[in-house]
Amino acid sequence: MKSVKMKLIAGISSIIIFFVLMAMALNNFFLLKLYVYKNKINLKKIAEELESTKERNRDKLFVTERKNGIFIVIFDKELKVIHPEIDNEHKSRMDMPDASFFKKEPERFGSKEMPPMMREKEEKRRMEFPADRRKMEFPVELLKNNINKLENKKYIYLSHNEEFRKISFIDMLYKCADGSYFLISKPYETISESSQIAISFFIISGIVAVIIGIIYAYIFAGRIVKPILEINRSAREISKLNFEHRCEVYGKDEISQLADSINIMSDKLSGFIEELKIKNKLLEKEIENEKKMEMGRKEFISNVSHELKTPISLISGYAEGLKYSVVDNLEEKESYCDVIIDESARMDKLIKELLELSAIESPTYKLNKKEYNISELVEKIFNKYMIIFKENEITAEKNIEKDIIVMGDGFRIEQVISNFIDNAVKNCCADKKIMVELIKKEEKIVVSVYNTGRGISDIVKDRIWESFYKEDESRKRENGGVGLGLAIVSAILQKHNYEYGFKNLEDGVKFYFTINNEA
Repeated sequence: MKSVKMKLIAGISSIIIFFVLMAMALNNFFLLKLYVYKNKINLKKIAEELESTKERNRDKLFVTERKNGIFIVIFDKELKVIHPEIDNEHKSRMDMPDASFFKKEPERFGSKEMPPMMREKEEKRRMEFPADRRKMEFPVELLKNNINKLENKKYIYLSHNEEFRKISFIDMLYKCADGSYFLISKPYETISESSQIAISFFIISGIVAVIIGIIYAYIFAGRIVKPILEINRSAREISKLNFEHRCEVYGKDEISQLADSINIMSDKLSGFIEELKIKNKLLEKEIENEKKMEMGRKEFISNVSHELKTPISLISGYAEGLKYSVVDNLEEKESYCDVIIDESARMDKLIKELLELSAIESPTYKLNKKEYNISELVEKIFNKYMIIFKENEITAEKNIEKDIIVMGDGFRIEQVISNFIDNAVKNCCADKKIMVELIKKEEKIVVSVYNTGRGISDIVKDRIWESFYKEDESRKRENGGVGLGLAIVSAILQKHNYEYGFKNLEDGVKFYFTINNEA
């Protein structure tokens, strides 16, 4: 495949060569004809000037002949040669040549061997021949035949070979107003030589023009193709998603504008692709979150079904036992009834917590925020659990700073602290110690509940805030929980925009949340 540069060079060179060849052909075929035509017009113009000035002086005619390279013969009505007036000074100075000199004149006239002064003298002598000598040598019969062709015309052109000159002439026979005639002759050979010289010169000029044109085409094509190659490189880089490469083309023409457009396009594509990458990452996260949510929904339904299946089965089984009097003993009947009541209460608690969790996680849910004394709140909750601590033989301690006022939903924060303490009571072991703290660190307020016991493994640390999740599945029913406590805690604290989490300590676990701004 040829490059654009070579195509441009070939195209421009072809155009130059075509026009040069066409010009040569036109010159070759029409230049001579044009020269003849121009000389004919010039002969007519000379004849008109001679007629208008009525000039018959030999010296003036000689100057006109020399100037235009022509011969002028004047005839009267009877076609006799009219001898122009000759100055007496010239007549006495010039010797009259014989006929042999006139016949040899074409060979001597203009000869390079003659000095210029001698040539001029002989030319004057030629023009000063007696009229009868010119008349004798000129074919008068030819004139008579052509005069008949004039009729109403002012002039006619004749072409013939004069034997005594052995040279072809273009003759114009011009009829004057007084009845005399001008015969003005122009050697055809001089016209042909001039045209040949012009054609030769044009051929040489054409060859030079073609060479210069090809060189110019090469330079011009290089200038045209260079920015195109630069644009092509930029386009290739853009196709490789490399937007750092700039199209360096300067100017104000269309190619420069195209380069600027490509740079603008590159910048916009770069921005769009970066934006697309960001959106793609967000979309991937959303898809991942959607998958997690879908898995969570499935797991949630499975957990709810599991939590409801056991109490429903127990209630159904014990109710049928009572209906069909499987037991007659009153104590056993009361035991059946107690199981039904306990399982009903368990289902009621599960449903209430599910509804509460759903309400808190709803985007439309709004907290009832107002100022409250969190020190008094923590103190009240701690005192409420003292009985439970004693029943479980737990040593409970507190570290509560006084009169700390915060902004928030006090009811929901009480729920969070209660869940932390419930969770601590259920999982407290070993030394059975619980520590409830409310402390102020710089501008942050930290509420924490610590209990002795085993820590939470890294495998499940991100899942303990999920609904129905318990690290020890075997203890789920034993502890009486349904696995929604920490999920509710997480939802409430997220609504408050509080930091929260847990820390595994050397001999236990501490759950905490941080209030960022004090009221």
